[in-house]
Amino acid sequence: MKKLIIITLALIGGLPFLHAQDSYEALKFSRYQYYGTARSSGMGNAFGALGADFSAVSINPAGLGVYRKGEFAFTPSLKINRNTGTYMGQSMEDENFKFQLDNIHFVSTYNTNRNNGLVSLSFGVGYNRLADFSESITLLGRDAQTSMLDEFADNSSGFTNVAPSEFYEDLAWNADLMYIRDTEEDPVVYTHDMMSQGVYGQSQEHIITRSGGMGEYNFALGANVSHKLYFGLSVGIVSLSYDETIVHTETDIANNVDFFDGFSFTEDYLTSGTGVNMKLGIIARPLTSLRVGASVHLPTFYNIDTEFSTRMNGFFDPSPDFDDETFVRSDLLISEYRLTTPFRFIGSLGYQIGKVATISADYEYVDYGANRFDIDTDPTYQADLNDELEDVYNVAHNLRAGAEVRLGKVYLRHGWAFYQDPSVSLEDADLIDKTNVRATGGLGFRTRGFFMDFAYMRTMNDYSYFPYAYSTEAMIENRKNNFLLTMGFRF
Repeated sequence: MKKLIIITLALIGGLPFLHAQDSYEALKFSRYQYYGTARSSGMGNAFGALGADFSAVSINPAGLGVYRKGEFAFTPSLKINRNTGTYMGQSMEDENFKFQLDNIHFVSTYNTNRNNGLVSLSFGVGYNRLADFSESITLLGRDAQTSMLDEFADNSSGFTNVAPSEFYEDLAWNADLMYIRDTEEDPVVYTHDMMSQGVYGQSQEHIITRSGGMGEYNFALGANVSHKLYFGLSVGIVSLSYDETIVHTETDIANNVDFFDGFSFTEDYLTSGTGVNMKLGIIARPLTSLRVGASVHLPTFYNIDTEFSTRMNGFFDPSPDFDDETFVRSDLLISEYRLTTPFRFIGSLGYQIGKVATISADYEYVDYGANRFDIDTDPTYQADLNDELEDVYNVAHNLRAGAEVRLGKVYLRHGWAFYQDPSVSLEDADLIDKTNVRATGGLGFRTRGFFMDFAYMRTMNDYSYFPYAYSTEAMIENRKNNFLLTMGFRF
């Protein structure tokens, strides 16, 4: 479905098909779900009004002003991502494991030894993970009654030179998997062995492998004024990487089709980029037990580089007149573009119940339709794509909540987060439900100079997916499990 949207836009503008720049990529690179320290993660990352935790710098930098001492800490994590794909009545489970660093930071605090006016200044530098893309999905189906080659043949019909894309239809032609139907029709009609014989029933395997993520390097300054107001400013440098390989294989296991044994089609997509942003925040303390926070995130300005290529294998019944196997690959498409993400507004509340417990909540407002591409080489395509962003996405209202209970030097934590699907409608967004729900929990141990926290996060997302335009709908059940351990020192 996504490719059909881009092909349509390319044909309107008379442009070559570009895999990299599409509306879903804009969403992927502007949607943050926050990882960070184990304490913050255990409370659902609802830290916009609490502070004194470096994860808060990526949410509300005013939290840096709440620090009373200097600090160094780091957070390694183990991620277990499980996808269950159901396709044509069959279910396949994929699971991958990944060790990563979700946070490392250093905070230095200067105290004026006053209780009124400027009480302290804190400077912090560190890294917070914003998103993780690593996952594997396998779909396996039997007795298919459509083929990816149907899409290629239909897209090519009416063209005399197997347009519209050298990365798709042209490969099928050169791999001898598609040919012109033997008729006198004009314009010509393309077909393939299954379509021309009217016989399908092949098995299909569709494997998606993704890796990469987004992380933010923060340089932040926070101030404490009379223990009543906290101000913060941060400059962030966001590093992103995203690699995706999709392998679609069809095999005539039952030998239903003459001449044809099967084919394999592979898409390779690599992207990397760097972005710069700024955040401003404030926390007010109208009551000793109550904190109210607000922050604004200015857009992130990305420079992004992509590489895209495809390749195709064709397999045929043994014949003295034809090759049993063919292989072709596309050229490497290298492109550069800029992406500007939307403003982000966050409001937060925190309430302390004596020295026993703390509860907190964040509300986040983001208009994902305000993403904007800047493609120097293609102003017409750029305009069409930005119009599509406005049509496909609108405002998302994200909620996070958490609680912490203190039992002496031990802390128990629980949290919850809801990241809304910003799609205008599922039909306009590839039928992918992008809502994510996250449940979290954790515990911690703290002394005057040392602390250690553990957290568990479980993110749940169920959505439908189409391997190609005419395929049967597949259902994906995604469960991400993250185990985080933070160790830190105060000085």
